[in-house]
Amino acid sequence: MGPHRINILNEDRSIAGSIGIQWNLFNALPYIKVASAKPIWTDAVRINQADNDEKARVVPMMGDYYGNAAEILIWLGVTKERSDLVMDPLAWLCDPSQREVLQHRLCVVNEWLAPSHLYAIHNAIIQDERVHDTAKDMERLGLPVLNHPMWTALTALYRRDWFFRVWTF
Repeated sequence: MGPHRINILNEDRSIAGSIGIQWNLFNALPYIKVASAKPIWTDAVRINQADNDEKARVVPMMGDYYGNAAEILIWLGVTKERSDLVMDPLAWLCDPSQREVLQHRLCVVNEWLAPSHLYAIHNAIIQDERVHDTAKDMERLGLPVLNHPMWTALTALYRRDWFFRVWTF
């Protein structure tokens, strides 16, 4: 299945077996901090990645799986192309107190937090002349000026594989 193998443990921490995983999941595992002993369900393990028939059967149901989940962790990959520059502005966009500001200033639709609309917000900020007429407008919105490296990093973030997965949007 993949170039890396991980051990599967029993409740008593003895090794029950091992499983092959792809590099993306292998890189994500050290970053996942589980506060309890809850199991982690991952599509990369649950779906036999080598079985195209199984993938064709299960992929259409992924929206239901994730839609019914109590909590979802999304791994976008290790930091690269200065993606760390994007995290504070994304936190700002996700702040409920900014919802009215964004809807008023940028005419952003109600589903403003959906990942598919983050790109629309990005485009609206860049294209809306009311926003980028002056540096004061960007400052008032709490956003970096348009030539700030954060905007290049945001574009690189949107080009990551996760955004192109069939069930992401």
